Amino acid sequence: MKIIVNDVIRRIGIDKRKYKQHISIFLFLVLMSLQVAGQDKPRTELTHLTNEISELNNIFNEAFVKKNIEELLSRYDKGLILLPPNAPKSIGTEGIETLYKYVLANDISLKHTIEEIEFSDDYSQAIVIGNYETKGDNFYDIGTYLFVLKRKNNTWTITVDMFNSDKPTKEK
Repeated sequence: MKIIVNDVIRRIGIDKRKYKQHISIFLFLVLMSLQVAGQDKPRTELTHLTNEISELNNIFNEAFVKKNIEELLSRYDKGLILLPPNAPKSIGTEGIETLYKYVLANDISLKHTIEEIEFSDDYSQAIVIGNYETKGDNFYDIGTYLFVLKRKNNTWTITVDMFNSDKPTKEK
């Protein structure tokens, strides 16, 4: 093997004294390109998935403005776990449907903004934390929400919906 390497070095004209330096530089460049190439795919995938969730949020907000209950409900998983403040948890979409029907019937607006998105290692789930603002006649609330999303067949659905008002609770 050493004879072959020496022959290649002689044929391409590399000074034998600088051989180790050339090899070191070459290996460094190869390793750096592999490291950068390895980072591009996850970063690209992360950007793509973040954009998908941002688009889901935009569709959600638009559906609220248009009072499109079917569109809103289509964003939720059938096994949704709803964790509203000061109320028992609800499993299934019936609880969120009841809530949205009430909110929409009373002309209460709702807007979500995303603050943070965290993905599972395999990118099949995400946690979204953000702020919400609701407005209506004699009604105003701001708070924080948390969604757990599941990605199935390239579609994100909300599997857990939890929200909490930033306002203090009223004592009875």
